[in-house]
Amino acid sequence: MYRLYNLSTGEHLFTADEHEKKVLTETYHWRYEGIGWYAPASGTPVYRLYNTSTGEHFYTMDRNERRVLISQYRWTDENLAFYSDDGHRYPVYRQFNAAASPRACHNYTGDTNEVRVLTGNHGWKNEGVCWYGTREGEKAKTQGRGMYGVLSVSGTDLTDVYGNAVRLKGISTHGIAWYPAYINQGAFQYFRDQWGANTIRLAMYTAEYGGYCTGGDRAKLEALVDSGVQAASALGMYVIIDWHILSDSNPKTYQSQAVDFFRRMSAKYADYGNVLYEICNEPNGGTTWGDIRSYADAVIQVIRANDPDSVILVGTPTWSQDIDKAASDRLPYNNIMYSLHFYAATHKDQLRSRLVSAHNSGLPVFIDEFSTVEASGNGNVDYASAEAWKQLILQYHLSYVGWNLSNKNESSAILRENVTSVSGGWSDGDFKASGLWLKGLMQSS
Repeated sequence: MYRLYNLSTGEHLFTADEHEKKVLTETYHWRYEGIGWYAPASGTPVYRLYNTSTGEHFYTMDRNERRVLISQYRWTDENLAFYSDDGHRYPVYRQFNAAASPRACHNYTGDTNEVRVLTGNHGWKNEGVCWYGTREGEKAKTQGRGMYGVLSVSGTDLTDVYGNAVRLKGISTHGIAWYPAYINQGAFQYFRDQWGANTIRLAMYTAEYGGYCTGGDRAKLEALVDSGVQAASALGMYVIIDWHILSDSNPKTYQSQAVDFFRRMSAKYADYGNVLYEICNEPNGGTTWGDIRSYADAVIQVIRANDPDSVILVGTPTWSQDIDKAASDRLPYNNIMYSLHFYAATHKDQLRSRLVSAHNSGLPVFIDEFSTVEASGNGNVDYASAEAWKQLILQYHLSYVGWNLSNKNESSAILRENVTSVSGGWSDGDFKASGLWLKGLMQSS
């Protein structure tokens, strides 16, 4: 059963008819989302009805429901659509949302994660099993494993599977080689449930001690990345795989390693729909936008070969502050966002003005690392500057990720040094001032 989606009405339609699929996608601009499930060649009939007033299609194997809708509510009978498996091998569920568009108030899916997301986060009511398939299909990637489905970039916004603007907000790990214990489902769930986070950033350093390209245990680092992806996915969260260049300055230094890494990561997670790729954390040391563009071309092409639609985050010169360079010379790919990093006690009006100009020019900006203290990671929280940044984040509906989840002896590490728990259960007293400010931002945005 092919699953099609109409972006204008929000309706999903299911058909086994190749011709109908072709006409709807090529002539009427429905989007093909893959095979929802496999229906048997015989079994209990499932009927499709059409409401000429609302434009909604409805499916049922209840003959009395079919009769009532046709005779009393003037639905048009479109007859047999497919069969339900009498062996009850693969359940398909129906959800209802009275507040949804009239053309999209019912949803049908065999994906239990989609059921969980719709009923847990979007106000849908699960109406239980509506029929059975013989086996699960090729899950529509647009369902995704994150709470908003697969993301896209539209103008300056991130948008959900239905085209609505959304904001990602979350926590970055510190270097996963040094603080691996925080990569666990309990920690991620704490920030999701207590702070409202929906995103985790996995910072994998490339050139520091234990770095991926400088003698680190690559197999162990990749296993940590996978643990983070799996934990975030199980929670319906998004996850950023961060190629965290820093002392290597220019991403071209280890370009061949990056190309290999992202080729394999994008192949591995191509069907997840909740994985974002940050391909160069903070280019610095005189690295030009031309250097970054050349590097990005090589890396993006290998990602796109495996995953044509994932969101890719591209660092900008001078520790991801020179977004004006990207604004005047953008990359020719879809679903690209450009990184801006700030540390509020160091970066103030000049960088905020640069952000406003870039945003007003139409550049999609993602603040994929920031803190309220100095750029060194230390010093006191600058509340006035942090508040000015907060207002820009709210005004321009920007996505952001705070630095960092650890108990390191520095101000930007959100946990106090004496806190030993790594898997949640924290209280406000366990957090430094930078962490409590970040909590407040998440709960207000």
